[in-house]
Amino acid sequence: MDPARPANSRLICGTNSWRAGCPANGHVRFGGRTGETERPRGRHRAPARPYFYLLESAGFQTWLVNAKDVKHLPGRPKTDKLDAVWLCKVAERQMLRPSFVPPPPIRRLRDLTRYRADLVAARTAEKQRVEKLLEDAQIKLSTVVTDIFGVSGRDMLAALAAGERNPKVLAQLARRSMRKKITVLEEAFTGHFTGHHAFLLTTMLSRVDAISADIAALDARIAEQAAPFADLVARLDEIPGISLASAHVILAEIGTDMTRFPTAGHLTSWARLAPASRNQPGRRKARAPPATATPTWPPSWATPPPAPPKLTPSSANGTGASPAAAAPNARSSPPAAPSS
Repeated sequence: MDPARPANSRLICGTNSWRAGCPANGHVRFGGRTGETERPRGRHRAPARPYFYLLESAGFQTWLVNAKDVKHLPGRPKTDKLDAVWLCKVAERQMLRPSFVPPPPIRRLRDLTRYRADLVAARTAEKQRVEKLLEDAQIKLSTVVTDIFGVSGRDMLAALAAGERNPKVLAQLARRSMRKKITVLEEAFTGHFTGHHAFLLTTMLSRVDAISADIAALDARIAEQAAPFADLVARLDEIPGISLASAHVILAEIGTDMTRFPTAGHLTSWARLAPASRNQPGRRKARAPPATATPTWPPSWATPPPAPPKLTPSSANGTGASPAAAAPNARSSPPAAPSS
């Protein structure tokens, strides 16, 4: 990095290129080999995060902009160099908005909370595999026990993995309120659980325990990283429906500087929590929530039969009289005599 750069230089990070915001500076490109500028990359484009962090650590005022500002236009060559020039021109005209990039402490907290969410999803997948394995062995434990990974359910699973097959012995491992279901538990444990199932169950339970230990270690690390924001976390935790883990996630995702979002609507839209409305002229795609729908009869898809055509005076009779007056005359008049 040139130490003699202008003090007011700004770097605009786009797709895979950047150029200083000062027109006097030349084009500089990171990543790739010489001669790769003209080669199309398609979906294998390098992420902008490493370049952003590198420029940020060098002391530049770096902007991360949306790639839609340099989208391809018909008749215009699409190269990384031209994209960087276009970004510079658009930035000079103040037509770019920097994307929200939190400071390093918030970014580190975000990495921890997102990894924790991934581990929770992985643990849930392992628990679902355990339930599927029990159903394969014709053991319907989940129909009796609400949480098979609770205290009683975990003791029963450990006994199954250890080799216990007697339904009465397994049912006696129930605790507290679950002891009222001992008879039903004995029926649920009546199946065909073999050594093959026991091996798989042991492996799955060990995976669940290992992931739970990793989640506990992450919780301790998250609490340590969020210690400087303890006041904000406590205020978020006071909101009904938001736990301590959810408060950490909210803090990690939106940060502490709310001036990034002009209004609450901008924050809601950025968090992808705003309801979608896909209305177009002449057609409506948005649907009402199911809770607001009321049953009707006949249903909305049933269309009434078409009404019979309305007769005009000229079509009812040839004299122009009304249909009501013509009907009695038609009934009272004698039939016409057959022609000879």
